[in-house]
Order: sequence, then structure tokens, then C-alpha cells
Amino acid sequence: MTTPAKLPGTAASTGAVADPARMYDYVLGGTRHRAADRDAVDRALRADPDAALGAVADREFLRRAVRFCLDEGVDQFLDLGSGLPTAGGVVPTAQAADPRARVLCVDHDPDTAEAARALLSGTAGADALAADLRDPAAVLGAAAELLDLDRPVAVFAVAVLHHIDVPAPSVVAGYREALVPGSLLALTHRTDDEVPPTGPAPWDDAAGPRSRGEVRALFDGFALVPPGVVRPAQWRPAPGRPATVPPELSRSWAGVGRRA
Repeated sequence: MTTPAKLPGTAASTGAVADPARMYDYVLGGTRHRAADRDAVDRALRADPDAALGAVADREFLRRAVRFCLDEGVDQFLDLGSGLPTAGGVVPTAQAADPRARVLCVDHDPDTAEAARALLSGTAGADALAADLRDPAAVLGAAAELLDLDRPVAVFAVAVLHHIDVPAPSVVAGYREALVPGSLLALTHRTDDEVPPTGPAPWDDAAGPRSRGEVRALFDGFALVPPGVVRPAQWRPAPGRPATVPPELSRSWAGVGRRA
């Protein structure tokens, strides 16, 4: 996976460099961020006040998708490009609804994975792995230590596939072929469709936005769960609860598919 660029500063471990995972954490209301992360986000928001809306919309979709998976009886999660497991991510959302849920967080950055593992220390059924999601066989081989791959698994790829420098359809296919029927795929993907030309936020580092049709194609071999590929706010919104982010400002497409 391509590594998002660090902003100017010294070593990331000192906290003097803005880190994309921690920037996301700040944007999403978490607590695992540092001054450099906050400064970088604040600068971006001064230039584009709507820059954070995509991350918020994706995270709200993620929480609804996690609960949907659990309602469907899928209680194992493989969270690709997980970042830090805070601020309403897969681990806290799944285990709040079902303490027996098992979650493996996967991030390409060793420092992020190490920080995630430390945060998850003592959390039964959850762990973090430093691995390259572009290698499904390696990721799934490691995942088998925590997840039972003979049962359905929910693979989450939220706001990550537009970062990779190889064809995303072939990567998704690698996971699909290893999943048993009934498994689920949940993803969001950055798009230029109907998006004001402000460019990506610095923590987003979008390398390859896709159209709605191209995002639908990522679900080849999966049956799309209604309402299909839509803006994150439009995917099974909670009744009577207005979306935080208007659909037209979310800057991504979202969907969930079931492995036939």
C-alpha cells in the first residue's frame, strides 16, 4: 500500500509529525492524537471547512454496517486499513453490541499497528496486525489465528481502497475467493462524482477516486445489500435520526455485499 505522506517535522514517534491515523482520530472526536495532528487538521479545515465531512460520513456508515453484520449473525470482522481502534470504530462498535465479537485490525503502518495493539491489550477477541492488504493470502493466513475462516467473516475496507497502488478489484477478489458463503464485504471509496473540486483532505491522500459504477464493480461476486451503492448517509440510515453529513458532501460511495 502506498504510505500517506507525513507533514513536515521530526520522527513520528515524537509527536512532531502529523500522522494520518491520528488525524482521523482527531477529526472523528477521538482522544489518541497529538498537537501536530490537531494543527494539521485545523489548517486543512481553515482552507476547506467541509474537509472533515467525508471521514465523519464514512465512520457513521461503518457503525451502521457493523450492527447490520451482527444482526445478520456475522460476529467476526477483518478491518482492513483500520488505523487506530478508537472513536466508534469496528472494535468498540462490535463489542458494545456483542462482547463475543472477534475483530482483527489490519494496518500497513507498523507504528499504527503497534499503537492499535497496545490500545487493544486486554480486550478479549480483538487484536491488531501490521500487514499489507494488497496480499490477501498473507493477511488471511495471519487472520486465521484469531478468526474462524470456516465461518462467515465481515471484511471492512472503509476509506482505504483508494490508497492502494494496484487494481482494487483484484485485491477484493483475493479476499472474496477465501470467504465462505454468507460472508460480508463493507466498503467506502472516494469519488469525484458530483464533488466540489476542493481536492482530498491531507489525511485522506486519495490516490484513485472511482465512479459509482466502478465502486459497484468492486462487489463482483457479492450480492449487494439494499439500497446498493449509495452515499454513506443513504445506506440504511437510522429511522428518525438525521444524517450528520448531507449525502452530497460525503465525497464517497458506500455499500455492503454478501458472498453468495
